[in-house]
Amino acid sequence: MITLLNLNSISNCYGQEASDSVEHSIGDILIANIHYGTYFYKQDFNGQLNNFDHSKIFNPIQTIGVSLSGIYSNGDKHSYGIHFSYAQVIPQKINVNDTTGGIINGFNFGCSFYGLNLTPKSKFSSTIVGIGFNTGRLRIKSESYKSQKNPFFAPVISLSPKFYLGKITIGLRTEYQLDVSKKGWRSVNFTNKKNSISVLKLNQSALITYFSLGWKF
Repeated sequence: MITLLNLNSISNCYGQEASDSVEHSIGDILIANIHYGTYFYKQDFNGQLNNFDHSKIFNPIQTIGVSLSGIYSNGDKHSYGIHFSYAQVIPQKINVNDTTGGIINGFNFGCSFYGLNLTPKSKFSSTIVGIGFNTGRLRIKSESYKSQKNPFFAPVISLSPKFYLGKITIGLRTEYQLDVSKKGWRSVNFTNKKNSISVLKLNQSALITYFSLGWKF
């Protein structure tokens, strides 16, 4: 009887260790990324921004930023993920009304609060379809218009494949954001609402592509 109990105890311990080993090898993944992004807007803006109809390499809007991605396990599968990102718009020259020059910049904060992994059994890659939102603003600064801003809030659907090369990850993230906020521009300075560039309204619905390089924890 004592021998049987000892064998059962050893078997349970071994099974637990094996289970822990599998859970550890499959377990949760946290990835810190740096990324570069390009925007393709649904609406034109006086021919100054990349959009669905015409675009050029390195035309506005270009961004650079950081992000944090989490892929969480359900049993022995990577089943879902979340994503937080911050991107800064790279300052670039822009002509507001053909003759008025200025600089456009801004920022974008994004959150995907739920994602479904399409390749849950793979240890070397993941492909997350997610939903969330983006928010932020564009800002144009010029001598004629001072500083004008166009804030936005947009629900987002995204597709994010990643490949794991040891601790290093390489990723491509594609998002479509649907801007549900107002199109108009307004002064950054609340006490000075003159010289608004409201003639050139902008809806920031856009297709966004990010290329990322990350480190897996």
